[in-house]
Amino acid sequence: MNLKAFLLFSAAILVWIIASKIYMLLYYWGALLALVSFLNSRPKYKQQPYKWVNLVFFVYMLLIVWERTRHYKFAELSELLINDAEHLFFALVISMLIVMMLVTTTNMAFNIKTIAITVVIFNAVGVANEVFQNLLAGRPLFTFIPDSKKDLLMNIFGTIAFIAVALLLQKKKPLPQKVHQSATLPT
Repeated sequence: MNLKAFLLFSAAILVWIIASKIYMLLYYWGALLALVSFLNSRPKYKQQPYKWVNLVFFVYMLLIVWERTRHYKFAELSELLINDAEHLFFALVISMLIVMMLVTTTNMAFNIKTIAITVVIFNAVGVANEVFQNLLAGRPLFTFIPDSKKDLLMNIFGTIAFIAVALLLQKKKPLPQKVHQSATLPT
């Protein structure tokens, strides 16, 4: 999915969010739209399988909006599994977004160090997300309700899944490594 298609389909999701009146989703929609647009402006991002990565980001946004705006419910266990899958997917997708940001905006290589930095940043983002949800719900910022605690636990499981996938990908086909620039310019 190229950026033009990502933006077009994201506009449709914007209409869906506004029609559903779940305005909290606008924050997430806007953040993902800005980050994906930024990534697509980076030449090093275009060296990646960026159309597939854009598609993953879009599908993630689509699933979150569907899950948060649907008017029907499944059986209690199914709802719990959907929510858990959402948080596992959150960990994988946001971690992939962080890796892409690190690798395409710095001279960092895709290696163990990048994976470790991503894990720290992702888990900080996960806690910040729960604090943000408390802010929007009018709850004390650092008082986590049972659902928030479960979400944070699922983020940990998602982090473990991310580490496993990242290590496999790193061994199989690493992202471009650090670029060493020559001291002299070509003439």
